[in-house]
Amino acid sequence: MHQLKLIRTSTLMLVCIVMSGCATTHNQPSVAEITLVESDSFRNRPLHWTVETLAERWTIQPPDSEYQGTLAITSRMSAYYAIDFYARGPWPDVATALPEWIDPTTADGAARLLEYAQEVVDGKRSNTKSEMRDSVGFLRAIALLDIGLDVSPSLTEGPPMPIPDELVAAVQGDILLAAEVYGFGWVVVGSTGNNVYDMSKLAGVFDPSGDDSYTWTSPRVGNQCIVDLSGNDRYIGGVLQGPAAAIGGCSVLIDVCGDDHYSCGSIGAGSAVFGLAILLDEGGNDTITGATTLSLGETYAGCGVVLKTRGQLSIERSARCSSTVSTPLRGGVFQGVGD
Repeated sequence: MHQLKLIRTSTLMLVCIVMSGCATTHNQPSVAEITLVESDSFRNRPLHWTVETLAERWTIQPPDSEYQGTLAITSRMSAYYAIDFYARGPWPDVATALPEWIDPTTADGAARLLEYAQEVVDGKRSNTKSEMRDSVGFLRAIALLDIGLDVSPSLTEGPPMPIPDELVAAVQGDILLAAEVYGFGWVVVGSTGNNVYDMSKLAGVFDPSGDDSYTWTSPRVGNQCIVDLSGNDRYIGGVLQGPAAAIGGCSVLIDVCGDDHYSCGSIGAGSAVFGLAILLDEGGNDTITGATTLSLGETYAGCGVVLKTRGQLSIERSARCSSTVSTPLRGGVFQGVGD
């Protein structure tokens, strides 16, 4: 097991750890670079910082973008709309960067994407830049998400609602809202208690607090989003897919505070196969374990980042890892250090 610990210090510095996406036959991860940046912009606007940093790394012009302001979360319905925005809003821009055949909305398209993902994991495909069309589409998508959350205590007012019959096997614990969105899937607004969510059956979750567990019992193709405001949470990947892992879509995971544990599948922790994956953790002492084939910003024809703006991060990557994927557009793990 390879372990990388990133510890807070008293300095106002940014530590940038970038995991190589280049093809390698080593059984250990390759650290492409470590960069120190004397700037608070990462902690204040991490997604804007990511757009500027990736544009420079990819030697392309960053898209024109302005700060999107804040989303006011005053009710369970506004939390539902926030999940829809985070998950589906970036997709039109991401789609411009991907091959035209990508269609996660049809059964045949989803099956083809799952086949690709499995072949990448099995080492049967190596990445080429020709798989992508307009890489700036990823940056436009990230820039769109440069928006804050203004959560009101009124979010959790009122009694819980019954769990719909369709979700009895997917959700445990009290919930405030569950709604099925055509072409997207089920969105759940959790409660202040502890919940368990099977994300293979859900398109999105907005959870106010509690020590929650998120599992991926089977892979999910398409767009997905989790916003968890507080609690010591566990994100438990399945065999193929784990937290913040996109397959033919956008996977956005925002965890605001708490001591969290992320357990990857073969694809997990800010990685994608034909898509965009963002893991943004804004506080607490966290651990990422089990990263195997694609993880920590490695992608196949996609873009992935892990953003840790405050707190402490420990990464344990499996010694079984032997990536054969060459990633022309490198993402990475970005760790903020300081007060």
